[in-house]
Amino acid sequence: MDCNSQWGVFVSECEAETARGECSTRCHGLLAAAMATPHGQALESCTCTEREDQLCTHLRDNILGACTKPTPPPPSPSDNSVTSPPVTSPENEVEPTASAEIIFPSLLLCALLVIRLFYML
Repeated sequence: MDCNSQWGVFVSECEAETARGECSTRCHGLLAAAMATPHGQALESCTCTEREDQLCTHLRDNILGACTKPTPPPPSPSDNSVTSPPVTSPENEVEPTASAEIIFPSLLLCALLVIRLFYML
């Protein structure tokens, strides 16, 4: 009777999930509880007859199969922290003197423009 009750809980809570080929941790636990009973141990070696009854194959391949396969480990959360500075290639680096080469002539032109405006007034 204990096996029947454990099995009933597993099927009622997990049948839709296992039909999609998924099995949550909770469903793994419910199936393990059903298989831990004396009659539930028979589920571990569930086989179908030679005629391959569709209900039996569905139970074996989908319902039991989803929760008896080893589960992949859950994906680990991504670490978005930056631990090292970005690597830049020498071709992409701007030399510090390059900006000075642009600023100096601009300042010189502005100064000359101010001087010319001053003398025109």
